[in-house]
Amino acid sequence: MGWRVLDRTLNLAVCVLYAGLTVIAFAQVVVRYLLGGSIPWSEEAARFLFIWLSFLGFSVTMNRGGHVGVDFFVAMFPAKVRTAAALLCDALIVGFLIFFIVRGMDVVRVTLYNRSPAMQISMGYVYLILPLSAALLILYTLRVARRHWAGDFGPWK
Repeated sequence: MGWRVLDRTLNLAVCVLYAGLTVIAFAQVVVRYLLGGSIPWSEEAARFLFIWLSFLGFSVTMNRGGHVGVDFFVAMFPAKVRTAAALLCDALIVGFLIFFIVRGMDVVRVTLYNRSPAMQISMGYVYLILPLSAALLILYTLRVARRHWAGDFGPWK
């Protein structure tokens, strides 16, 4: 699968989740204030969509180079030292994300048979975003590391 397909699929997923979150939240407000009732599952669905939206948003932000980084001191070093520092940071990020995948899968396994109170869906599906987003972040971190290896520290395109 090419990067362009992955990027577009991820962007589409974020847009769909955001639209779903907006529609559900708006519907809940309308039902509550105009009809005096409530949609029992709406708060839970909005929460789950927000969780997935946030974690997928991390990947989109990584892809666009939008995460905050303080490179003031690193920028003062010669190119080889900058490259080594950037690759070390990339390796540390990948190491943490591998740990996140392993522990995330543990959480999914433990919660697979727990049901959410209102919607009665498996909480394992909700927590599946942990290893999934970590895997996406690894892909994008490796993509960034390839740029760093080539000495490219400019803005993302």
